[in-house]
Amino acid sequence: MTVTTSSITGAWLGLSPDIRSRAEEIAGNNRPVAWPEVLLLVGTAIAGERERCAAYHDDLAAQQAASAKEKAGHDAKDRHAAMCIQHQRHAAAIRRGDETEREAME
Repeated sequence: MTVTTSSITGAWLGLSPDIRSRAEEIAGNNRPVAWPEVLLLVGTAIAGERERCAAYHDDLAAQQAASAKEKAGHDAKDRHAAMCIQHQRHAAAIRRGDETEREAME
């Protein structure tokens, strides 16, 4: 007898054990889920990922700002300052949820 798994089960089992454990803690008991609850779960996941990505750019911006202070040459300082500003803009765009995010997900 061949046992097959659904794509959802396969994707679930493909997640790391710590993520599955945390998801089970959040989801609670196995019960029917209302549509607003599904939307809340998905929305919460998107918001968490958006903040994680924005925080990454915040860290890069801080590193570039620190590098700009340490550099001796005017050109090097300008390059690092420009990169700092670029990372700050990326972080702000991620937090706003610009249309570019929607295009990447579709």
